[in-house]
Amino acid sequence: MVIVGGPTHVHGMSRESTRRGAVEAADQPDSELTVEPDAARAGIRDWLGELSRREGAAAAFDTRVDKPAILTGRASKGISKKLASLGFTLVAEPESFLVDTQTRLIEGEEARAEQWGQMVAARIR
Repeated sequence: MVIVGGPTHVHGMSRESTRRGAVEAADQPDSELTVEPDAARAGIRDWLGELSRREGAAAAFDTRVDKPAILTGRASKGISKKLASLGFTLVAEPESFLVDTQTRLIEGEEARAEQWGQMVAARIR
């Protein structure tokens, strides 16, 4: 079982340029954003691109700003497509967990993510 997830950047999975942009935005003096120390390194798109064909169960999720998906995009859709093309069997529809403009999960999303994880786990038993 593999569960793959990451932030939505410019309607999909992050790219080198969008990760660099996120780091630059967090470095601004008035920014409340925080990023992981290795945020500018290779991302999910890169990692998935290096995987060879394989079998197994998989699920995908993303985080995105709390606006309609038509406006924000959903990284989880691209992640799911790539996982399926690699031979994985998707056990759940791609899921989005919503964040505020400071990239913090909005109220209730942590509990919803936990429920989603339990549902995914139940489907592979």
